[in-house]
Amino acid sequence: MVNEHKKFMKIALNLSKRGVGVTASNPSVGCVLVKDNQIISTGITAIGGRPHAEVVALTKAGNKAQGATAYVTLEPCSHYGKTPPCADALIEAGVDRVVIATKDTCAKVAGGGVKKLEDAGVQVVMGVCEEEARQVNEGFFSVHEKERPYVTLKLATSSNGKIADKEGNSKWITGEDTRKLAHYIRAKNDAIMVGVGTVIADDPMLNCRLNGMEEQSPIRVVLDNNFRIPVNSKLVKTANEIPTYVICSADADSSKLESSGIEILKCNGEVNVPEVLQMLAKQGITRLMVEGGSKVAASFVKENLVDELVWMKAKKMLDDDGISAIGGMEISDVVKSGFEKSSENNIGDDIIFSYKPLKPTS
Repeated sequence: MVNEHKKFMKIALNLSKRGVGVTASNPSVGCVLVKDNQIISTGITAIGGRPHAEVVALTKAGNKAQGATAYVTLEPCSHYGKTPPCADALIEAGVDRVVIATKDTCAKVAGGGVKKLEDAGVQVVMGVCEEEARQVNEGFFSVHEKERPYVTLKLATSSNGKIADKEGNSKWITGEDTRKLAHYIRAKNDAIMVGVGTVIADDPMLNCRLNGMEEQSPIRVVLDNNFRIPVNSKLVKTANEIPTYVICSADADSSKLESSGIEILKCNGEVNVPEVLQMLAKQGITRLMVEGGSKVAASFVKENLVDELVWMKAKKMLDDDGISAIGGMEISDVVKSGFEKSSENNIGDDIIFSYKPLKPTS
């Protein structure tokens, strides 16, 4: 039975991975209904977070769900929110058993789904492929356990760790295929963040430009303490098409953009990363990609708020007096002292490193 449970849970997990980046503030859940060792239906959390995976699978199965086993990558919800509890739906459908990968740590559920199922006589099996299930929804768990989004810091540098020359010129350090990977990472995050210096220097769009994934562009977030963002920037001009937040200090004059479609968020005092992350969590953001520039990257590293570091290292060199990826620090020193390499891959002439922090993040 253990191998059978793992086999079907792996299928549910593969389904759940498809929804990463498009279900916030809800987790991306996969559900597989099995009867007589045959899959009768599957479900994934819908774009926007509703309907939930269990409801999708049960609707497809209809009466066939009676007596089935449900494999679910996260504990079914037990509370009434914008939709009724999934635990109730499974009970009403008459499933005999529910196999769950991991507990839901959201205070509204936190064991309540399991209790409802067991009280109704449904057999519950917990902890199948738990570690992988937590990885799929690491953003969701981060919000409910740390009150902040899961943070991925992406750095694209020359071989000597520079993101631009001394004049600030930075275009196309890495190759085209590497840049496509960066856009894929954008699509798998709820929001992307840069500092206002990057907006002024590069006038970026910060959207996803992969064919077929354009609608998965993340919310764009600009850290702008003194509200210097240009009114004619691409971010401002397209704010009604792609949600865009500008986060500034409490006393910054934001009047120039109050009717632009930009959402203005103000810190209690000066802009600081810990408060910013709490603000974004309250906005429903569970996964944040930090993309630039040097000062912003340094602020996350210094505060121990990087959950994953992706270093896209090009073959080309820039002058040693260029701009370092992490302000005031050499990226090679940062990864040696604070991170452990989890993967290394080549894309053309570029090397893509992924790192996890050596110590628990804040």
